[in-house]
Amino acid sequence: MTDRGRDGGGRSLAMQRIAIGRARIFALIGIVVGAAYTLLAVVLLTSAGKPIYTFQLVLGVLILITAIVRFIAARRALSRFEQENGPDAGKQ
Repeated sequence: MTDRGRDGGGRSLAMQRIAIGRARIFALIGIVVGAAYTLLAVVLLTSAGKPIYTFQLVLGVLILITAIVRFIAARRALSRFEQENGPDAGKQ
């Protein structure tokens, strides 16, 4: 078998695994940033109660939800990749 995957657009298995890992890491960073932003908005909203903090709270929750959806998609992509190519495919 060659080092090319079916859905990789001609990229090697290692490059496909790296791309999936990068998407997962960016999603994790988004989860951390979204959670921190939401927590900050909650603290500011409870202490000051200005309407702008409500907007920040909504924005933080949207960031958090988007990052969680991306993380789940990356995990599914990794699972599908490993199912199609084997659990050690593309590992360096």
